[in-house]
This record gives sequence, structure tokens and C-alpha cells, in this order.
Amino acid sequence: MIACQSAGDQLDIFTLTIGNPVPNQLTDDETNEMVPAWSWDGKKIAYYSNRNGTYQVYVVNSDGSGARQITESAAAGGAVLPVWSPDGFRLSYSLLGDRSFIIDLRRPFREQIADETPDPPGMTHFVARSWSPNGRYLAGRGYDRSVYRGVLIYDIEARTYDLISDFGSWPVWLEDSRRLLFINDERIYLADVRTKKPKEIYSLLPRRLTGLDVSRDNRSIYISVASPEADIWLLRLE
Repeated sequence: MIACQSAGDQLDIFTLTIGNPVPNQLTDDETNEMVPAWSWDGKKIAYYSNRNGTYQVYVVNSDGSGARQITESAAAGGAVLPVWSPDGFRLSYSLLGDRSFIIDLRRPFREQIADETPDPPGMTHFVARSWSPNGRYLAGRGYDRSVYRGVLIYDIEARTYDLISDFGSWPVWLEDSRRLLFINDERIYLADVRTKKPKEIYSLLPRRLTGLDVSRDNRSIYISVASPEADIWLLRLE
């Protein structure tokens, strides 16, 4: 299955079974539910929602049952962009427009101090987007205030950063925890964290890519595309 969100005035979470064009709707609130992220065992989906006024991270079972709020961030914009650890015990989230934090899902949010990611050298904050399969690294984007500065990996134990590319976004780890994919406008790139030399592997010109994910076996890549196409309809009033 693929987890996705709808577009429009109200954003909701859906799953799609490969080969079946009919989506399964998991959320149906009047608020926005956004950016779903699968747990590694495929049983749960994390997302963020403003159903209680500010954005907070929620977790729901893959069949839409058992939705519960995970974070209780007091920051003005709340908590967004959840990322699961491979063992399912930890979760990374980011403050809206700010840095990432790591929490332990085995303890209530109020009973722990979230592990705050440090400032990358020469930048103001780091926003995590993918957790490496070996559990050691987070891949994400570096920012200087609101200006995007490239793809970084964060070593959780050493609390250090490595700049992989000074362009691109939406990094996703491959299973070897050594390579990752990311997008830049109309193209997909593959980067080895040792050589730091991104290689273009796919282009969808002139369409712009807005999202990227990889199947667990690394045999399929899923992309979201911003389409420039539009339709004009003629309505006759009778």
C-alpha cells in the first residue's frame, strides 16, 4: 500500500493498494491531516494535524482505527513532519519552520525531554525527512533561517552533520544506509554518502517533482508530480 494525502481545501490521509484504483480514506475531519509516514512494520501511519488548534503529530493504524495524538508541542506552529525510527520506538518531528527533535514513543510526551538536533555549521536548523535503516542517521534539509542550504545527514550518536549536496530536497534512504535518493525540481538524484557526488538518475521534464518515496525492497520509486495541465469546460445554462 501507499499512504498519501488529498489536495484541496481540506487535507485528509488515504491509503492506496497497488493495483486497486479505489483509495481508502483514513481521516475525515474538517481540519487538515498531512504528510503520512509509514512505520517500518507497515502497521501504523504517523501524520500531523491541526484538529486541536495547532499542528501536532498523530498515529493511526493502517486500517484507520486507533488514532491518537503523540506530541503536545507548545511551540507556536506546533509539531510537523513525523519520521519513524526503524525499530519503531522513536520518532523524529520538526517544529513548523524550525529544527527537528527525537522522542521515545514508549513514554508519554510530557514525561520526557525531546532530543533537540543541534544547529548545522553555518546554518540555523535542520529538518529531518528520513531515518536510515541502520538507525544511526537522519537525512534532511539544512536551512539558514528560511533559505534552503542543501541535503544533510545527521549522525544521531555523534551529533554531527555531513553535507551531501548543496541542492535538492526530500531525501530518502536506501536499504544499505549508504546511499539516498533526493529530488531537485524535475529530477531524481542518487547520492553516496561517502563520495558526496549526486548522480541524476531520472528526469520528468517539464513537470516538477514535489515528493519522493521508495518501496521497502528498494525496487520501486514513488513520486508526486506538480502538473501544469489544466482543463477548460463549457457550461450551457438552460
